[in-house]
Amino acid sequence: MYNNYILIKGAKMYNPFLDREKALETIVYLSQTTQDVFHLMKVIYYAEKLHLEKYGQSIYGDFFMKMEDGPVPSGAYDIVKCVRDGSCPYDSKIEELKPNEALQMADHYKILPKRKPRLEYLSESNIECLNEAVNNYGQMDFNSLWQIVHQEKPYIESELNKPISSEKLIKSLPNGNDIYRYLID
Repeated sequence: MYNNYILIKGAKMYNPFLDREKALETIVYLSQTTQDVFHLMKVIYYAEKLHLEKYGQSIYGDFFMKMEDGPVPSGAYDIVKCVRDGSCPYDSKIEELKPNEALQMADHYKILPKRKPRLEYLSESNIECLNEAVNNYGQMDFNSLWQIVHQEKPYIESELNKPISSEKLIKSLPNGNDIYRYLID
């Protein structure tokens, strides 16, 4: 199961299966239409759920943390923090991507693209699910989206500031038991 690859190194969590390049390109792609960090993180969450449901695989291997404002993709948020803070203390491999050359922050909560996304990193199924999540959640008002994400069963069943169990996330899908069996075999 993909939460089994979260390693604890000191106080930091490290995900050796995170496809950092694909995560960066996902953010660049989404930042063309979804520019505030809150919406961006939630669009990624719902795109991931959709991709798991339809295709039985993660978009780029991220895991989600239960944060006060809802589920947050850990690797994607680390990339945003690198752009916002100018350094990447969480994962030196993210810093090697030079996310500041691809993205920029405005007003500490808006993320804007500096370049076009490198679409060769994103599959047709990735783009399909990202677009569907943007259409459903990208322009939703903050309060409505905040309410929706806080009603997510995997979120409710998780501990604040801890990873959301991938098993709970997958089993919350309409075909979750089948997807779960597929992924553990």
